[in-house]
Amino acid sequence: TGDWLGHRSDPSVPASGPGDDWIARIAADDHPGGFAAAKSFVPKGATMTHPPRILVLHGSLRETSFSRKLANEMARLLEVLGCEVRSFDPRDLPVRDPTIEDHPKVVELRALSEWSEGHVWVSPEMHGCITGAFKNQIDWLPLNTGSVRPTQGRTCVVLQVNGGSQSFNAVNELRRLARWMRMPCCTNQSSVAKAWKEFDDDGRMKPSDFRDRVVDVAETHALLCCAAAGGALRRRAFAGRGAPRSLAARVLAQAGAAAHCAGAPCSGGRAQLHSCGRGLARDFE
Repeated sequence: TGDWLGHRSDPSVPASGPGDDWIARIAADDHPGGFAAAKSFVPKGATMTHPPRILVLHGSLRETSFSRKLANEMARLLEVLGCEVRSFDPRDLPVRDPTIEDHPKVVELRALSEWSEGHVWVSPEMHGCITGAFKNQIDWLPLNTGSVRPTQGRTCVVLQVNGGSQSFNAVNELRRLARWMRMPCCTNQSSVAKAWKEFDDDGRMKPSDFRDRVVDVAETHALLCCAAAGGALRRRAFAGRGAPRSLAARVLAQAGAAAHCAGAPCSGGRAQLHSCGRGLARDFE
C-alpha cells in the first residue's frame, strides 16, 4: 500500500531526484573525511552483512509539504551513503485506535519499522511542538510486543522545518520521544528556518548553510546506523529489561571505533560543520 521509494524520481535509481541533482555532485566530491570516509566506515569488530536499513518518517499530509521535501532529501543522501532506505507516506493512516490494528497502513508502518535498523524523523513545528500527523505514526508503533521491544536499539536522527525563524522545539520533542521509544538518538540535528525560502520548485534544497547542515546530519547518522547494523548496538541483544544500561555502554564504546575517521583535513569541496571526521568522535562520546 506504500510509496516506499517515493523519494526517488526514478524508482529504479537510488538517490534520484527531480531538478538540480546537487547530491550527485557532492557524492562525486569524495574529499578525505567527507562522503568517502562515511561510505567506507566499518565499526571495529563489526561484520556488515547488508547495508544499514533506514526508515524515513515525516509529519505532514500535504503533498508539497516542506517536511516531506526535507525527508526526501535526507533519504537521497542516505542512499548515496550506501544505506537501504524506505519512506513511509502517512496519508490514509488512521488515528490511533486499538480496534483497527489490522488496517493496511498500520500493518505497513509496523512492518517497515520492524525491517529498519534506524529511523529519520522530520516534523514541522506546529504551535511549539511536533504535528499530530507525526505523533500518530509513533503512537501506532508498540513500545513492546510480548517480551520484545520493537523499536529498542534502533538509531534515530531528528530534523524539523519552520515557517518562520529558527526554533528547536520540535527536535527537542522528537528527542524526548526517541528516548521513550528506547532509541539511541544521533547528537547531530537540523532545524531549517523559513523553509519556504530553502527549496526550489522541484523540491530540492538550495545551496545554503542549512543544506550543508543537512548533509552533515545525514553523514553522522549513516555512521551511527552503520555501527548499529554492524553489530555494535545489535538491537536483538537488548530485548531484556537490562538493555538501557548495556546499550549506553556500547554506544560509548564506539567512540574509539569512530575515531579512525578523524584523519586528514578536507581539501576543497563544500564546507562541513563538523571538520571532516573529527566531529564524528564527539558524536559517539
